[in-house]
Amino acid sequence: MTFTKGDPNINREGRPLGSRDFATDFDEAVDEIAKDNKITRSEARKVLFKVAYKEAKNGSYPFYKDIHDRIYGTAVNKIESNSNLDIKVDVTNPKALELANEFEQKLKETL
Repeated sequence: MTFTKGDPNINREGRPLGSRDFATDFDEAVDEIAKDNKITRSEARKVLFKVAYKEAKNGSYPFYKDIHDRIYGTAVNKIESNSNLDIKVDVTNPKALELANEFEQKLKETL
């Protein structure tokens, strides 16, 4: 969705005060696990990743994927296409012709 000036659906007040993100909740959970089990935060994180790995190994990936994606970001998905692109350009319009030539050049450079 692109930004449109004056769009009434835009939240002009920003994120509500007191709202929390996954990283904050996850860090607090790690702190509690560490405290309850008398281990370091690093060890608590490793325990969570071991549980996630064990579940993934048994065929259940959501726990591992959610933790990994939310902390480290999702993996880049590349899409390859071998289709032909047919663009019609009004050759009587010099600006359109110039833009089409620039686009064609950039396309050739990426292939």
